[in-house]
Amino acid sequence: MIWIWLACTAPQPLPVDSAPVAQTPPLLEAPRLLRRVSLDLRGVLPPEHELDAVEEDPSLVLDYSVQYMADPLFEERLVQLFAERWWTRVDTFDITPNDYGLGADQNFEFARSIGEEPLRLLAYVIAQDMPWTTAVSADWTRADPLLESMWPLERDPGEGWQTARYIDGRPAAGVLATNGLWWRYTTTDSNMNRSRAAAISRLLLCADYLGRPISFSESQEVVEVEDAVRNDPYCLACHATIDPLAANLFGFWWLTLYSRVEEESYHPERESLAQDYLGVGPGYFGQSIAGLEELGWAMSGDPRFYSCAVESSAELLWRRPVGLEDRARLEPVREQFVRQGAHMQPMFQELIAAPEYQAAPSEQVQVRLLSPSQLDSVLVQLTDFEWTQASYMQLHNDKKGYRVLAGGVDGYAVTQAQTRPGLTWALVTERIAQTAASSAVEGGGQLGQALESVDAPRDWIAGLIWQLTAERPSQDELDALEQAYLEFSEAQGPQAAQELLLSVLLRDPRFLSY
Repeated sequence: MIWIWLACTAPQPLPVDSAPVAQTPPLLEAPRLLRRVSLDLRGVLPPEHELDAVEEDPSLVLDYSVQYMADPLFEERLVQLFAERWWTRVDTFDITPNDYGLGADQNFEFARSIGEEPLRLLAYVIAQDMPWTTAVSADWTRADPLLESMWPLERDPGEGWQTARYIDGRPAAGVLATNGLWWRYTTTDSNMNRSRAAAISRLLLCADYLGRPISFSESQEVVEVEDAVRNDPYCLACHATIDPLAANLFGFWWLTLYSRVEEESYHPERESLAQDYLGVGPGYFGQSIAGLEELGWAMSGDPRFYSCAVESSAELLWRRPVGLEDRARLEPVREQFVRQGAHMQPMFQELIAAPEYQAAPSEQVQVRLLSPSQLDSVLVQLTDFEWTQASYMQLHNDKKGYRVLAGGVDGYAVTQAQTRPGLTWALVTERIAQTAASSAVEGGGQLGQALESVDAPRDWIAGLIWQLTAERPSQDELDALEQAYLEFSEAQGPQAAQELLLSVLLRDPRFLSY
C-alpha cells in the first residue's frame, strides 16, 4: 500500500499562475542534493564516500557536479533528458523494419536508433563542450552500426554511436539535417513542411506556433485555403513567417510517403519546389536566406536561440515549466551563456547552483519522481537487473513495455513526464523492485556485492539506507527494520530476509524520488 501513502503525503503543487514565489525556499541537505545532481547528470546514485564527503563539506557538491559532466554517463543521460522534450524516441515510424529486411528481434533497436539520432548529436555537442551553435551547423551526425547499414552514411570506425556524415548532398545543418528528426516530424501534401517549421520554432526558439491564439476573418466568403494563408491578414499573422521557414526544408520533401527510397535520402533537386508549393522562397523571420544551408546560421544570430537553450535547460533540470517569474533568475544566466561562447556545461552549472534547483520539496515545490530511464539505470547499477522482454527494454518503450505506465514520455500521446505517483506507476515500481531485489540477492550489482559481507545486520541496514536515499536513518527506523529482518530471517532464512528488505527499500518514497 506504499503508493497510497505516497499519493496522500506528496506535496500538492499549486497552479503555476497562482503559486507564490518563495523568497528563500528550503534547500536540500548536501547529501540529498548530491544525489539529485548525480541522478540528473549521470542517471545513477553517487557512491557512499562522496555522500560522506559532502556531508562533511557541503561546498563540494558543485565540485562533484563538474566531475559528473566529465563522466561518460553524462552524454547518455543527456539523451534521456532531450528525449523528454524533442519527442523523437517513439515506437513506430512510417518506414518499418520490414522495409529493410530486418527481423522481429530488431524492431526495438530499429525504432530506438532512428529516434535517438538527433538526440545523440545534441548530447555529443554538450558532452564535448562544443558551442551550442554546433547543434545547427555541424556537417556531421551521430550513428550506430544499424543506421550506417540503412542510410547513406559514412561512419567513423568503432562500436556503438560514432560520428558520421551523410553522403547524399544534404547541407551542413546539424540536427536540422538528420533523418531521425524528420522521420518523427513528417509532413503531408497539404501541410507542406509547416508542421516541421513549427517543430523547429518550438524546439530551438521556444516559440510555439501551436500555442498561439487563432483568429479567423469575419468575412463569410468561401475562399481556398492556400489563397487565405497568402492573403488573409488573420492567416498571415502566422503564415508570413512559418511558410518561409518551411520553404527551407523541401530537400526533405518526399513525393511518395511510406517509401524507404524516398525518405532515407535528401533531395537537393527539390529545394526549389518551395516556390511552387508555398508561393514563397526560403526565409527566416523576414530575412531571405539560401535554404537549409543557411538556416542554422540564421538561427544562431537569433537571440531567441540562446534564450531558448537556457529556458529549456532550466525546465529539464528544475523539473518544472519556467515562466515570467523566473526571468530575473534566468536573464543573467543567458547573458553569461552568450558571453562565454554558448557552451552548455557552464550554463548547466549556473542552473544547478540556483536555489530553484536545490529547493527541497514543499508546498510550492513538487516532489521529483525518478523517470523510467533513471529508475532503469539505477537498478542496473545497484542490482544488475535489466528489464527486457523479446529484445524490448521494458522501461524504454510502450509497444511491449511500460514507459508511460511508469511515468515517462512516449513522444506522441504523452509529452510530459508524470509528476505525481499513480496506480500504474505504483504497480510498475512494485514489480521491478521485487525482481531487482531478487537479482541483488543472487549477487548482482553493488547491493549484491555488499551482501557477501553482512555480519552486522544493523550496520548493513544503516549503510543501505544511506546508499539508497542519501539520508541517515533514525534510531527508531533502524530498530524496526532490524527487528523485522531478524524475525523474518529466523523464519525464512537470511537470503529471504535480505530480498524482502531490499524490495521494501527499493519502493521507499525517499528512493523513488529525488
